[in-house]
Amino acid sequence: MLPGEDQRFHLPGSTLTRALVLTTTSPLVNLVLPGAVLPIGVAAALVGVLFFVALVLGRRERAW
Repeated sequence: MLPGEDQRFHLPGSTLTRALVLTTTSPLVNLVLPGAVLPIGVAAALVGVLFFVALVLGRRERAW
């Protein structure tokens, strides 16, 4: 949804977004839950779901 209709930006945008989410998720989990061992996939999924919901709700409000 972020890059728009131009297909040339989907793969690089997806790759950069995934790298950014995985890079920032691990330190954030360590800040929020110090000493807890949470798999990076679970933490990234939680961050991804929140980001996806924000995208969908933001688009819906602008469409009306």
